[in-house]
Amino acid sequence: MNQLISETTRNRCIFLVLLFTGIRESEFIHFQFRDIDRFTGHLEVNGKGGKQRIIPLRQDVLEAIDEYLQGERNDSKHKESPFLFLSQRAGKLYREGIRQM
Repeated sequence: MNQLISETTRNRCIFLVLLFTGIRESEFIHFQFRDIDRFTGHLEVNGKGGKQRIIPLRQDVLEAIDEYLQGERNDSKHKESPFLFLSQRAGKLYREGIRQM
């Protein structure tokens, strides 16, 4: 039996970021506001072994992030968190939350 995935702006945004950046799950869950350079449209990722990578973000990914920030995330009780993606119960998204999508 297929499970229906709730298509929220957050889940759509998560999907687009993971799809078009290729970042690892461990990198994704530590993704913070400061990691996005809005001027250049790049994402700064700290990867394995402390290596830093700069990843360009597509315009549709940036638009999805903006939509999430202005809507669903702004309404969250954890909106003051430095992490970009939040869970309903915490100011950070954990691996289990991504895997349950």
